[in-house]
Amino acid sequence: MVDRLLRAPEPVIAVTAPPGYGKTTLLAAWAERCEAHVAWVSCDRIGDDPESLWSAVTDALGTEQPMPDIPPLFDPDRRPVEHPNGSPGGITPGPVAVVLDQVEALSSPDSLRSVAAFARAAPVGWTLALASREELPLPAARLRVEGRLLEVGADDLALSGAEAAGLLGAAGVVLSDAATAELVSQTEGWPAALYLAALSQRAGDSTSRPF
Repeated sequence: MVDRLLRAPEPVIAVTAPPGYGKTTLLAAWAERCEAHVAWVSCDRIGDDPESLWSAVTDALGTEQPMPDIPPLFDPDRRPVEHPNGSPGGITPGPVAVVLDQVEALSSPDSLRSVAAFARAAPVGWTLALASREELPLPAARLRVEGRLLEVGADDLALSGAEAAGLLGAAGVVLSDAATAELVSQTEGWPAALYLAALSQRAGDSTSRPF
């Protein structure tokens, strides 16, 4: 999945899934390998208003200059802007990735509109990656039509049989292919549940189920 994100041409990446599916882990692995200058903001650690949000992004970028085109952040009809050398407002040369983790922590209408508008108006050379337990505040239909949105959901993050076997093996649990497949079926590939099941198996409780 990380390789898929690295190859993605879409400037907006939306990762939406319940807790325990590895959303933050996925984006952290992608951020570590991507060639962009990354600004990471955990939305549960900031104020629920646009000023706090974009101030946190500016701080994460490591510059005292403001985010590019602040007024258009509130205009969802604003089209992407081309900036020389991918450097909007002279902030950072080269590609930039803004990661907003735990977006579900934002609930104010102004904050949600601001995120949606930035997704719509992100300058060329910028990527906006978002992770949330809940539906993201994006103009998804419009972004899909424009080919600007990559969506990653629970089905994409669910572990396959081979991936589950690797997770169980890392936890010191070796099961047959049939038993692993049954466990994946029980948990629907949910990584957190598989890990708990692995701990249970390691403890010797072979009759235990993850739920």
